[in-house]
Amino acid sequence: MALPGNHDVGDEPPGQDPDQIIDADRLARWDSSFATDRWALDAGGWRLIGVNAQLFGSGLVREHEQDQWLDEQLCTAGRPTALFLHKPLFLERPTDDVLSPACMVPWARTRLLDRLDRSDVRLIVSGHLHQHRDRTFGGQRHLWVSAVAFAAPQAHGGDGRCGITVLDFSQNSVEVTIERPRGLVS
Repeated sequence: MALPGNHDVGDEPPGQDPDQIIDADRLARWDSSFATDRWALDAGGWRLIGVNAQLFGSGLVREHEQDQWLDEQLCTAGRPTALFLHKPLFLERPTDDVLSPACMVPWARTRLLDRLDRSDVRLIVSGHLHQHRDRTFGGQRHLWVSAVAFAAPQAHGGDGRCGITVLDFSQNSVEVTIERPRGLVS
Protein backbone atom coordinates (compact mmCIF):
# COMPACT_ATOMS: atom_id res chain seq x y z
CA MET A 1 0.00 0.00 0.00
CA ALA A 2 1.91 2.97 -1.32
CA LEU A 3 1.81 6.62 -0.33
CA PRO A 4 3.45 9.44 -2.30
CA GLY A 5 6.18 11.66 -0.96
CA ASN A 6 7.74 14.91 -2.09
CA HIS A 7 10.01 13.13 -4.61
CA ASP A 8 6.95 11.43 -6.13
CA VAL A 9 4.34 14.19 -6.51
CA GLY A 10 6.13 17.37 -5.42
CA ASP A 11 5.87 19.32 -2.19
CA GLU A 12 3.05 21.44 -0.85
CA PRO A 13 3.76 25.19 -1.00
CA PRO A 14 6.14 26.76 -0.16
CA GLY A 15 8.13 23.52 -0.59
CA GLN A 16 11.85 22.91 -0.83
CA ASP A 17 12.06 23.95 -4.48
CA PRO A 18 9.56 26.25 -6.23
CA ASP A 19 9.89 24.10 -9.37
CA GLN A 20 8.82 20.96 -7.49
CA ILE A 21 5.38 21.93 -6.11
CA ILE A 22 2.57 19.38 -6.17
CA ASP A 23 0.21 19.79 -9.13
CA ALA A 24 -2.38 17.90 -11.19
CA ASP A 25 0.20 16.53 -13.67
CA ARG A 26 2.37 15.04 -10.93
CA LEU A 27 -0.71 13.53 -9.25
CA ALA A 28 -1.82 12.04 -12.59
CA ARG A 29 1.58 10.37 -13.02
CA TRP A 30 1.27 8.87 -9.52
CA ASP A 31 -2.28 7.70 -10.25
CA SER A 32 -1.20 6.01 -13.49
CA SER A 33 1.17 3.79 -11.50
CA PHE A 34 -0.59 3.34 -8.15
CA ALA A 35 -4.26 4.25 -8.82
CA THR A 36 -4.68 6.05 -5.47
CA ASP A 37 -2.80 8.27 -3.07
CA ARG A 38 -4.80 7.28 0.01
CA TRP A 39 -6.15 4.10 1.53
CA ALA A 40 -7.86 2.61 4.58
CA LEU A 41 -7.57 -0.89 5.95
CA ASP A 42 -9.25 -2.48 8.95
CA ALA A 43 -6.73 -4.90 10.43
CA GLY A 44 -7.61 -6.73 13.61
CA GLY A 45 -8.68 -4.19 16.18
CA TRP A 46 -7.21 -1.21 14.30
CA ARG A 47 -8.08 1.02 11.35
CA LEU A 48 -4.99 1.93 9.33
CA ILE A 49 -5.35 5.06 7.20
CA GLY A 50 -2.85 6.33 4.65
CA VAL A 51 -3.06 9.85 3.21
CA ASN A 52 -1.15 12.01 0.78
CA ALA A 53 0.76 14.41 3.07
CA GLN A 54 1.79 16.58 0.14
CA LEU A 55 -1.83 17.65 -0.39
CA PHE A 56 -2.20 19.29 3.03
CA GLY A 57 -1.91 23.04 2.48
CA SER A 58 -1.70 22.68 -1.31
CA GLY A 59 -5.02 24.39 -2.08
CA LEU A 60 -5.75 21.79 -4.77
CA VAL A 61 -9.27 20.41 -5.25
CA ARG A 62 -7.86 17.02 -4.35
CA GLU A 63 -6.90 18.33 -0.88
CA HIS A 64 -10.57 19.08 -0.19
CA GLU A 65 -11.56 15.63 -1.51
CA GLN A 66 -8.98 13.97 0.75
CA ASP A 67 -10.21 16.01 3.75
CA GLN A 68 -13.77 14.79 3.21
CA TRP A 69 -12.61 11.20 2.74
CA LEU A 70 -10.44 11.36 5.87
CA ASP A 71 -13.33 12.74 7.94
CA GLU A 72 -15.45 9.79 6.80
CA GLN A 73 -12.73 7.26 7.61
CA LEU A 74 -12.20 8.72 11.08
CA CYS A 75 -15.92 8.97 11.86
CA THR A 76 -16.62 5.36 10.89
CA ALA A 77 -13.49 3.79 12.40
CA GLY A 78 -14.99 2.71 15.73
CA ARG A 79 -11.59 1.43 16.84
CA PRO A 80 -8.05 2.66 17.53
CA THR A 81 -6.62 4.30 14.42
CA ALA A 82 -3.12 4.69 12.97
CA LEU A 83 -2.46 7.39 10.38
CA PHE A 84 0.33 6.94 7.82
CA LEU A 85 1.70 9.83 5.78
CA HIS A 86 5.02 10.76 4.24
CA LYS A 87 5.78 13.99 6.08
CA PRO A 88 5.72 14.44 9.87
CA LEU A 89 3.19 16.87 11.28
CA PHE A 90 5.84 18.84 13.20
CA LEU A 91 9.49 18.71 14.24
CA GLU A 92 9.39 19.35 17.99
CA ARG A 93 5.85 20.11 19.20
CA PRO A 94 2.33 20.24 17.74
CA THR A 95 2.28 24.00 18.38
CA ASP A 96 5.41 24.77 16.33
CA ASP A 97 4.81 27.68 13.95
CA VAL A 98 8.06 27.65 11.97
CA LEU A 99 7.75 27.00 8.22
CA SER A 100 10.03 24.12 7.24
CA PRO A 101 10.10 21.71 4.30
CA ALA A 102 10.88 19.04 6.92
CA CYS A 103 7.29 19.00 8.24
CA MET A 104 3.72 19.99 7.48
CA VAL A 105 2.92 23.71 7.19
CA PRO A 106 1.47 25.05 10.48
CA TRP A 107 -2.01 26.03 9.21
CA ALA A 108 -2.58 22.63 7.59
CA ARG A 109 -1.23 20.83 10.67
CA THR A 110 -3.64 22.71 12.97
CA ARG A 111 -6.61 21.64 10.82
CA LEU A 112 -5.40 18.04 10.65
CA LEU A 113 -4.70 17.78 14.40
CA ASP A 114 -8.19 19.09 15.13
CA ARG A 115 -9.61 16.22 13.05
CA LEU A 116 -7.35 13.65 14.69
CA ASP A 117 -8.05 14.93 18.22
CA ARG A 118 -11.78 14.30 17.70
CA SER A 119 -11.06 10.66 16.82
CA ASP A 120 -9.30 7.71 18.40
CA VAL A 121 -6.05 8.28 16.48
CA ARG A 122 -3.29 6.79 18.62
CA LEU A 123 -0.41 6.51 16.17
CA ILE A 124 0.90 8.82 13.43
CA VAL A 125 3.67 7.35 11.26
CA SER A 126 5.88 9.30 8.84
CA GLY A 127 9.12 8.71 6.96
CA HIS A 128 10.18 11.93 5.20
CA LEU A 129 13.15 12.67 7.46
CA HIS A 130 14.87 9.25 7.13
CA GLN A 131 15.23 8.90 10.92
CA HIS A 132 13.71 6.94 13.73
CA ARG A 133 12.11 8.97 16.49
CA ASP A 134 9.25 8.03 18.80
CA ARG A 135 7.41 10.66 20.89
CA THR A 136 3.96 10.96 22.40
CA PHE A 137 1.93 14.18 22.63
CA GLY A 138 -1.58 14.29 24.08
CA GLY A 139 -2.15 10.56 23.75
CA GLN A 140 -0.95 10.43 20.12
CA ARG A 141 2.26 8.60 19.38
CA HIS A 142 4.29 10.26 16.59
CA LEU A 143 6.66 7.77 15.00
CA TRP A 144 9.26 8.69 12.43
CA VAL A 145 10.56 5.64 10.60
CA SER A 146 14.05 4.99 9.30
CA ALA A 147 14.79 4.80 5.61
CA VAL A 148 16.18 1.78 3.82
CA ALA A 149 17.71 3.68 0.91
CA PHE A 150 20.05 6.13 2.64
CA ALA A 151 20.76 7.67 6.03
CA ALA A 152 19.32 10.96 7.22
CA PRO A 153 21.08 13.87 5.50
CA GLN A 154 20.53 16.13 8.54
CA ALA A 155 19.85 15.65 12.21
CA HIS A 156 16.39 16.37 13.61
CA GLY A 157 16.76 14.64 16.94
CA GLY A 158 16.24 11.08 15.72
CA ASP A 159 18.41 8.08 14.93
CA GLY A 160 19.53 8.66 11.34
CA ARG A 161 20.80 5.15 10.62
CA CYS A 162 19.04 3.05 8.00
CA GLY A 163 16.69 0.38 9.22
CA ILE A 164 13.45 -1.48 8.71
CA THR A 165 10.57 -0.54 10.99
CA VAL A 166 8.27 -3.36 12.04
CA LEU A 167 4.92 -2.47 13.62
CA ASP A 168 3.15 -5.20 15.57
CA PHE A 169 -0.43 -4.14 16.29
CA SER A 170 -2.24 -5.79 19.21
CA GLN A 171 -5.79 -4.99 20.30
CA ASN A 172 -4.92 -1.71 22.05
CA SER A 173 -1.23 -1.08 21.49
CA VAL A 174 1.60 -1.11 18.95
CA GLU A 175 5.04 -2.59 19.45
CA VAL A 176 7.76 -0.95 17.35
CA THR A 177 10.95 -2.77 16.40
CA ILE A 178 13.76 -1.35 14.29
CA GLU A 179 15.66 -4.07 12.46
CA ARG A 180 19.07 -3.48 10.96
CA PRO A 181 19.83 -6.55 8.86
CA ARG A 182 23.41 -7.56 8.39
CA GLY A 183 24.74 -5.86 5.30
CA LEU A 184 22.42 -2.86 5.49
CA VAL A 185 24.71 0.17 5.20
CA SER A 186 23.66 3.61 6.36
